[in-house]
Amino acid sequence: MTQPTKPGYDGLGFYRDPANPRLLVPKQIAGTGLTLNLGHRHAPLAILVAIGPIIAIVLYVASQL
Repeated sequence: MTQPTKPGYDGLGFYRDPANPRLLVPKQIAGTGLTLNLGHRHAPLAILVAIGPIIAIVLYVASQL
């Protein structure tokens, strides 16, 4: 049985609503934190800022082997 999702959330729990001006929105379950609005125009930059340093470290360590 699947749980009903709030508007803007897809079946996997990702939030995507280009009409919503907020980059970070409350999660479906109240009080559990924030999630990224993948429909926001700055979402790709936010993902890059979050994941970029990890990729850079992995590539640096791999190049030292």
